[in-house]
Amino acid sequence: MTRGNSRQKYKQGFIVSPLVMSPTHTVADVAGAKMQFGFSGIPVTETGEMGGRLVGLVTQRDVDFLTSDEHSLYISEVWTVVVVVIGRHGDRFVVMPTASLSW
Repeated sequence: MTRGNSRQKYKQGFIVSPLVMSPTHTVADVAGAKMQFGFSGIPVTETGEMGGRLVGLVTQRDVDFLTSDEHSLYISEVWTVVVVVIGRHGDRFVVMPTASLSW
């Protein structure tokens, strides 16, 4: 799990140094981040680093009802897969299943 500072930095409404995790982080890591930083909407990249390919998003909703025995699960087993809408073509949305998380 990487993080630029102890507090997230904001620039024009965007978080520019978010907490980022990899698919092999655990539900316990998400719970720890929530206790330490007060939030649990965390982008997941292949490498767990900024600039890595965005592969998912883990939120409190993904982990809310898990038992303490399930805190050893990888977040890739419980996360929300990211689908990025990049525009419209007529009456259809154009989607890209993954994106690069970099600013």
